[in-house]
Amino acid sequence: MVGVGDDEPTKEEAAAAICIGHQQLKDIYEKGVAEIMPPISTPEIPPTVGTFREFQYEMDEKQEAYCVDEEWIQIKLDKLYKQDKAGELDGGHGMVVASSASLGAAGDMLVDSPTAPGERIVLYMCGGGFISSDIPQLRWHYMRVSAETGQRVFVPKYSVAPKHVFPRALHDTYTAYLHLLGRGFRASEITIFAVSAGANIGMAMVRLLEMHQKPPPAGVVLISPSLDLTLSFDSWKRNQSVCVLHYHPLESPHSMSRVYLGPVEENTELAELLGHPLMSPLFGNCANLPPIQIQIGQDDVLIDEATELARRIEEARGPESGHVELIAYPGMNHYTVLRGKAQLNKVYGSMRRFVGFSQQIQE
Repeated sequence: MVGVGDDEPTKEEAAAAICIGHQQLKDIYEKGVAEIMPPISTPEIPPTVGTFREFQYEMDEKQEAYCVDEEWIQIKLDKLYKQDKAGELDGGHGMVVASSASLGAAGDMLVDSPTAPGERIVLYMCGGGFISSDIPQLRWHYMRVSAETGQRVFVPKYSVAPKHVFPRALHDTYTAYLHLLGRGFRASEITIFAVSAGANIGMAMVRLLEMHQKPPPAGVVLISPSLDLTLSFDSWKRNQSVCVLHYHPLESPHSMSRVYLGPVEENTELAELLGHPLMSPLFGNCANLPPIQIQIGQDDVLIDEATELARRIEEARGPESGHVELIAYPGMNHYTVLRGKAQLNKVYGSMRRFVGFSQQIQE
């Protein structure tokens, strides 16, 4: 996506920064899954992670049958990609902002495969409280990330609750990552940039990659990440008066965690389900995670879980490993971290430095 320098883009530029990937993912689910994928015992749960309520996550022969068929995904996406370039799709994800170098002399649509050997790319996971995966007012952030890193930005518009509950969004993100690998990008050339609820899904996807023995990205940048859907940390209540996110008990229909989880049987222990690493990626083994940078406001209700993830990674990898960096901004809450030119310069300056570091250690 095109860089815009230090200035915020115009409304026209921001409006043009449409997500790539939405129509591909939509078509996969609505036109192909029911016919090609084998049925599973709980139909509303897609096959990537198996039967969540039975906690069947071990990579044994039975579980392997529930995994995504990567060859099938690639065939479907190749077909959609060709249709898209030919203008045969309905334009659900529209065009993307691109530089002339990306588009080439012929002015073709931005391609999603490397434009040169060794090209690096950012996989951007939007926030939105699990009920939105594309906030138009924030699209200019994609361009700012591109400007700061000098890399193109791939933004999958993942499925959202309440229509599509866990693990649909996780499945979408996993598919998008495999799509980039299938297009010719190496895992070491991909950096994940994820915000809020998107950070939850992005980190869960990193854990899913490890479960399926897939290569992790070069690094992960988490902005105001939601990492513990059990809401067990004190900062949820301690920072209520100064943060825009509101606390609701897990049993409440207004609970973000509850909406993302979806319907469960009566008398289900919600905290046990929500505490699984694919829903609350704070939990689980931290020894094999890629380099991670966390940026968050000290007044955010999520500050405690972000701090705990940094502590767990440092404990698992050692304080000198450099595999985790926590940046906590005084006086900032969940949304003000990405507000104001001076603050944004801090956020994106730190991100640019980390992306350079994480990619350097991959070389």
